[in-house]
Amino acid sequence: MELLKLGAQFEQFLYLRPKCYEKTAHNLYRSVGVFDVDKFGIDPLEITYVNPKNITRVTGREWKPWSGRIQKVGKVLTGDWDKTVPTDLPNGVEYPKRFEQHEIHEAFVSHFDEEVSWGETKRYREKIAKAESESEIGNIRRSLKTYDHLYNNIKEKGYKSQAQLCDRSDAFIDTRLGEILVDIGRDGEILFVDGRHRLSIAKILGLDRIPVFVLVRHKQWCMNNS
Repeated sequence: MELLKLGAQFEQFLYLRPKCYEKTAHNLYRSVGVFDVDKFGIDPLEITYVNPKNITRVTGREWKPWSGRIQKVGKVLTGDWDKTVPTDLPNGVEYPKRFEQHEIHEAFVSHFDEEVSWGETKRYREKIAKAESESEIGNIRRSLKTYDHLYNNIKEKGYKSQAQLCDRSDAFIDTRLGEILVDIGRDGEILFVDGRHRLSIAKILGLDRIPVFVLVRHKQWCMNNS
């Protein structure tokens, strides 16, 4: 109960002084949480800054690798998931190993870099063709406007972390899990998990530094860096 009361006070700190809340909540989660990476002296809640150009491949963990993300924070796994794609994909689902081969990224490059209209990109032309109602088409078009707004906002104001963008209703862990999510392979390779729209935009704009949050680390990498 005392911890719940403390959490309510943290929300006030978040509204008034986000930086104070960030540090205090981080320390609280570290003191009460138990994570696989603890034995390697790694902080599972730390934000990492990387060059988006260095994120070229996607993780090969079980499908869908971005689901149940809160349970994967600070996980350490063995195996070849850092070298392969998931083996349990549903029929008809494609999941290329290279990020640049994903349809969303290809559509973003066509639209933002080559100035092709959304309706002329392969992905969204097919999505609209498959839509079964005017309502569904409307939702697709609204999402495209959201992507345009996100691109213009990042281009004009710079890329901001979720902690910088958070408001009073956001919990600390949500600011972590709302970042571009990645895994770390055995050789230290940063593998994409989730947040493809923002990563695509960061790549297209040629940004050299963005915040990411690591979910799963390969055990070999942890052993080599402990």
